[in-house]
Amino acid sequence: MDKSIENLKKEFEDGLNNLYIDSNIRSTLLLEGDYKNLISQVKEAQELRRLGKPLSSKLYRKLNQYELLNIGEEEKLIARRFTNEEDIKLYVHREQLFDIVHAAHINTGHKRQKGKLTFENM
Repeated sequence: MDKSIENLKKEFEDGLNNLYIDSNIRSTLLLEGDYKNLISQVKEAQELRRLGKPLSSKLYRKLNQYELLNIGEEEKLIARRFTNEEDIKLYVHREQLFDIVHAAHINTGHKRQKGKLTFENM
């Protein structure tokens, strides 16, 4: 990764850390461990339901809120859809945010101007 991009990433992550510490939005900024834990809980709830066993209220809520989507070898956490026509809302963990935002920024043609760093075809 380019040194200046590393600086941008560090600045972005520092900002997220400050936001995480200073606010009450911890549930929307999932750490990677929390993300994987949610996937495990959804899988457990799906398995219990498949076996016809009772679900705790916590696991029942997880089934009503999330579902899993296999993309290649990976399982991704998405918002539960009630029909296949609904858009997919993908959850990601905090550690993925910079790369996603940066790629979207570059792909929409937004670049730094006038002697500042220009990102192209990364």
